[in-house]
Amino acid sequence: MIQQQSNAAAAAFPCSAALLVLLTGCGGNDGLADVQGRVTDRGEPMPGIVVMYVPDQGGGAPSGGNTNANGEYRLTYSNGRVGAMVGPHTVMISIPEPTGKESKPTTKAGYSTAVQVVEGENQFDFDLSDF
Repeated sequence: MIQQQSNAAAAAFPCSAALLVLLTGCGGNDGLADVQGRVTDRGEPMPGIVVMYVPDQGGGAPSGGNTNANGEYRLTYSNGRVGAMVGPHTVMISIPEPTGKESKPTTKAGYSTAVQVVEGENQFDFDLSDF
């Protein structure tokens, strides 16, 4: 009888350890926080803008996103994970070169500013006329 309990405990330990690893991996945020916002120019939405957040402290990859037709973006980190590393970032906003007969934007092509990404949800809106 003692032998059976010992075998059951030995079999349960790896299963419990595997479950703990899975739950920790699924529930953890890997130091990422959700970041979204809107890019406008004089209040008008700016579609097709590239928004890049570069961590000021080493150890993290940049996060990036593109604005939709409403000028809204949501950042994606490496491997398609949503968010950006928690901490200070330099935000770089770029307007891709126009192609074909599209008109050029009325503002300059590149911008940068500083933000602090905190745990939880972050909303950073940028009006290009402020730069």
